[in-house]
Amino acid sequence: MREPHWHPETAEMGYVIDGDARLTILAPYSSHRLNTLELKNDDVYFVPRAYPHYIGNMGDVEVKILLFFDQAIVYDISYQSSFLAYSREVLAASFKYDSTQLPNVPFNRQNLFIKRVNPDNLIITFWYFWRQPPDCSHLCPYESTLTHDRLTFDSSYYVPHYSEFVCPDNFRNLADWVYGWPKEEFGLQVELTTTKGYYIASCLKAKSIIFVKTDYLDKFFSEVYPYLRNTFVLITGQSDASSPGQYLSYLENDDSKITHWFGQNPEIHSSKNKKFTPIPIGKNTELISE
Repeated sequence: MREPHWHPETAEMGYVIDGDARLTILAPYSSHRLNTLELKNDDVYFVPRAYPHYIGNMGDVEVKILLFFDQAIVYDISYQSSFLAYSREVLAASFKYDSTQLPNVPFNRQNLFIKRVNPDNLIITFWYFWRQPPDCSHLCPYESTLTHDRLTFDSSYYVPHYSEFVCPDNFRNLADWVYGWPKEEFGLQVELTTTKGYYIASCLKAKSIIFVKTDYLDKFFSEVYPYLRNTFVLITGQSDASSPGQYLSYLENDDSKITHWFGQNPEIHSSKNKKFTPIPIGKNTELISE
């Protein structure tokens, strides 16, 4: 049996090539918390992202399974590795034991396969397949440098940065990607449009900062959000529109990709949702330039 484990950043799909196996999934948000599936040849199963699961060989022959992931690098956390994060003293205090009374936990960072006593020598073989990381070089042709007064692209193009003021430009300049702005606001333009979101979305790394002009939230959530593979920080502003508005559910859903939302013109108090923080409108950059 492969010990219980979960993948924090990717879902898992498996196809049984040969053998009989039993898959158990812990569904944290379901009334049926433990779901057990009996698997045989040609069966396909799916495990949502971050759901703990384990699989065992239930027959007398080797089980062969193809595993598919949507990330180029697949991480997993096992119950065994969870113990590695804590000292024996912490574990003893948690379980109300003296540290000398704890069993000799196998602090082994390798995947743990537990053999059944009868029959013996059963094997589960996995083949791993995942989506290759996309080539994003043609989408991000610029090298950029941020200083106290400007964000410069390849030494040939820049947008202003006002380190002494609070203003939308500064929030934008701190982002890894800007969607929907600038677009001729205050005379600012970019050579490469940022509205083809589904091309760039899959290139963004986990915990990226995305700035979205609030007027573009509808297009962002319908045309970009579904293609984002990783979690991200969202900043919205440079608009008279309020946030999060009708899009609050994207922040509150259990499978939300938004780790935190910073928004101008907030219509909710931060106490309503700990993942939302209002940010000031600040100074208008058009007035600053004058």
